[in-house]
Amino acid sequence: MLKLVLLIFKHYRNRFILASSVGLISGGTNILMLAILSKTLADYQAGRSATYTLSIFGMIAVASIVTSILASLLNLFVSTRLTYQMQLNMVDQIMGLELQRQEEVGEGRLYATFTQDIRAINAAVLAVPGIFLNTGVTVGGLIYLGLLSPTVLIIFITFLVFCVISFLIPERKQIQLTDKMREAVNRLMVRFGAVNHGNKELKLHYARAEAMFNREMRDSAEELLQTTRRRSILGTIIGSWIRLMYFVFIAILVFVLPAQQQLDVITLVGYALVVMYIQQPVMALIGTRATFRAAGVAFDKTDEIGLELAAGISVNPFEDKEDQLALIAGNEPFRELSLEGVQLTYRPEDEERPFTLGPINLTVKAGEILFIVGGNGSGKTTLAKLITGLYVPQQGHITLNGKVIGEDDRLYYRQYFSAIFNDFYIFEHLLGLEGEGLNERAAGYLEELHLSHKVQIDENGKLSTRNLSTGQRKRLALLTAYLEDRPIYLFDEWAADQDPEFKQVFYYKILADLKSRGKTVLVISHDDRYFETGDRIIKLTEGTLSPYYSELIQPNRG
Repeated sequence: MLKLVLLIFKHYRNRFILASSVGLISGGTNILMLAILSKTLADYQAGRSATYTLSIFGMIAVASIVTSILASLLNLFVSTRLTYQMQLNMVDQIMGLELQRQEEVGEGRLYATFTQDIRAINAAVLAVPGIFLNTGVTVGGLIYLGLLSPTVLIIFITFLVFCVISFLIPERKQIQLTDKMREAVNRLMVRFGAVNHGNKELKLHYARAEAMFNREMRDSAEELLQTTRRRSILGTIIGSWIRLMYFVFIAILVFVLPAQQQLDVITLVGYALVVMYIQQPVMALIGTRATFRAAGVAFDKTDEIGLELAAGISVNPFEDKEDQLALIAGNEPFRELSLEGVQLTYRPEDEERPFTLGPINLTVKAGEILFIVGGNGSGKTTLAKLITGLYVPQQGHITLNGKVIGEDDRLYYRQYFSAIFNDFYIFEHLLGLEGEGLNERAAGYLEELHLSHKVQIDENGKLSTRNLSTGQRKRLALLTAYLEDRPIYLFDEWAADQDPEFKQVFYYKILADLKSRGKTVLVISHDDRYFETGDRIIKLTEGTLSPYYSELIQPNRG
């Protein structure tokens, strides 16, 4: 709860203080109305007129409603705005998360954080005004009860302490179930992602689809169901236990206390009214702990994966866009890049042993076509991600035009590359691409890539379709790379899904065209019959460079 309150207080201090104050006032007015009701009953019993107290009661009732609405509206603004900013903040942090860490975290956990965790935090934010309102009612009720009878107040406080202690014991189990429920959501999201991405394979294999549904999805959903149910049952039992204790206290108040003290009916009714009136606020305050515990778990989960929802929230992390674009536009011409003793160790998915790439010593010069070859699992794509700055070396460093690339230079460095990896993604729009005649140039490339009969681009840069064959989608990705017009191009098995005709176009025409424009091209490929189109070949074997291949110069016969 402290982290959440600090987060709200940091960004919405004035509204938070105002909403809290109004909530306390609203709670206090509720108790004032209760006191006036007791006074009215006493006036009626004494035969006095209640006209004056009735008018006071009406004014306080109006004040109670107005302050309650105001507190709710103030908090609604804070909660919705905070949720909005946390969502954008998370997107910003994911975009800034190192790719290797993002891949380790996995899609399912990120989806769960974006939906489940932010929702849990938002629920806690929405509960804040209720806390102050209920606190105002409870504190005001205790004060009024103390004025009526210090003895009853002491008994009631003892009762509340007992209720809180009896609540804290099962709450530990409830916290464990909250954490377990969050983990179950992670697993369910991961498996739902498998269904979404692997639906073609599931449709083509009945037994696999049946196993996915019954063994994977059903098990995950059942685990979440049972955990949620146990948590809810425990919460219901806790709430019912406290209500039972309340009834016990009311019974003591009505049946036991009058036998010990001489009490008139009005006084006894006053005690009962106060105790019964503050029952719901007390129950709500105790129950709010579960909401804040869920928010605490959400904060913990985001911290585990390297995201900080409580960090400084920025509506737009690209506020310095013009400065960044000016910096990027001022990129000095590419001459060469070097990997000097670069090494990276990681654990591939579903592998027991870690894999080490390197140490790699490699220099790539402007205008050359470099083929990167090697067997499956030899580290070719990992090397490509290191070269493009998507992975950060654990040892060694990368230099660009003789300058060592550090943490502050990585954004600038990455702008030298246009890359199409094997798991590439095509956006619905030509995002980030601007300039005079963009659509005309795009239309020309579509024609050149034999896609003009399949894809059109409207005046806003929106693609008419992305529902294409794998080979066509790779050509569409190449369209974007052409329009980016970067100094260095990287193709990860780009030609693997092309028909023989377009494979020839790629190796003999596209590569030659890029080279003639002074571009540097890195090609991961198994097509040894086309290696003659390159200037140099390097071969990776179990994460290390083969000395022979790294020095081999091929005549370019494109």
